[in-house]
Amino acid sequence: MTRVSIVTVVLNDLPGLRRTAKSLASQTHADFDWIVIDGASTGGHHIDEDSLIPPPAFFVSEPDAGIYDAMNKGSQRATGAWIQFLNAGDTYCEESTLIRVNEQLDRTDRKWAFGAVRNIDESGRAKGFQSASPFTVAGLAFGNLTVPHQATFMSSDLVRRIGRFRTDAGTAADQEFILRAARLGEPEEIIWPLVDFRLGGAGMGHGVGHLTRSMHRFRRESRQWQSGSRITDSIVDGYVLGKRWIESVEERILRRSGNA
Repeated sequence: MTRVSIVTVVLNDLPGLRRTAKSLASQTHADFDWIVIDGASTGGHHIDEDSLIPPPAFFVSEPDAGIYDAMNKGSQRATGAWIQFLNAGDTYCEESTLIRVNEQLDRTDRKWAFGAVRNIDESGRAKGFQSASPFTVAGLAFGNLTVPHQATFMSSDLVRRIGRFRTDAGTAADQEFILRAARLGEPEEIIWPLVDFRLGGAGMGHGVGHLTRSMHRFRRESRQWQSGSRITDSIVDGYVLGKRWIESVEERILRRSGNA
């Protein structure tokens, strides 16, 4: 079995951290190290390291520059062959999730993998799935699909090669990070849901086209035009933005029809 380093970042969410800890404690695969990076939680969310079960292999509570700065801190402390970023409040779908993922990682020579996530609302009910399968680099580069970072596993060697999360990239920093990985090699696609993702996080409140515009900015800054030229890229961006707008209108109509 291959050791996995699980990085959990948290700020003022002690109940969420406890849910994540409980999920880790229930896993039938125990060969992991848990790294907890707290952004100096205050008040009733103060974290007592000694009360966490399983005990973190590394814990720090100090101010940081945001979620992706904290994730960078965590990755630097990773000792496993694989790294997963599992935020506070996120949990595994099954007690056997880690061992099933580990078995699939042992069978592949690819350097990163992703699965699906199951969306969970505030009442704990499942509200659909997110999946990036079938994956294409172009789909990610244009913001036409999203790879859930909570259900993504990267080899430590690959993380060291692609570097750090950008702390100036806003809520799209995880997708920019994954795009760098994708440009170095194809992923292992795990088609079943790995993680229960709590809706309502920092990246959920943006309007239509936010990710597409962010990914365009990243391509422009790196001068890595997915379609070979800036003009062609802009045309594809327009198509994707239009498609997203139509989908959002259809979704609103369906919601209203359901409430009628």
